[in-house]
Amino acid sequence: MGTAITLQLYIAGNSPGSRRARANLEAWGREHGQVSIEVEIIDVFDVPDRALAAGVLLTPQLVVDGPGGRTVIVGDLADTSLLTDALSFETRSA
Repeated sequence: MGTAITLQLYIAGNSPGSRRARANLEAWGREHGQVSIEVEIIDVFDVPDRALAAGVLLTPQLVVDGPGGRTVIVGDLADTSLLTDALSFETRSA
């Protein structure tokens, strides 16, 4: 198999947007279970320096790192087509 795809979801504690982003990402994962992806949830309240080092100024924010480069999606991931498109590109590039 090719290079792994890593998702980093930056959230702000238990805010409504953060909860929706996590739920939408989990629902997308269940719907697309065949995709092998590593997901890391990063709470900017717990590790603000890491978020700043990554250039994360807005939450929720999903960062997709893969063979095709870095893709950033800001928002609660309600529009799952953005995630599908980003990951479709990454799996084709792997």
